[in-house]
Amino acid sequence: MYTFSHNFAAETVDRNVNRVTCFKLPATLIKEYRIEGISEDGTTSTLHITDNHLRFVRHRVDWRVKTLRFIPLATHGCESFRLFDFELNNQ
Repeated sequence: MYTFSHNFAAETVDRNVNRVTCFKLPATLIKEYRIEGISEDGTTSTLHITDNHLRFVRHRVDWRVKTLRFIPLATHGCESFRLFDFELNNQ
């Protein structure tokens, strides 16, 4: 038996019976969100993601900001969402 992961929607393949089982995404997973950065002079930069299906996401941007904001807009079915970590890496 082998397990493959395509964007965290796992499929399990049993070689003996050629059967595929698909698992649903967690309902609390954030599907749509915005990241807003506000610079010293008030300029706003926005990144808008509309169809996220990954549990771990990394975005590279070239913003110089004073304030950074994460705004969840929708989940995959649940009214509440779960965000385990949000990091800013200055590299």
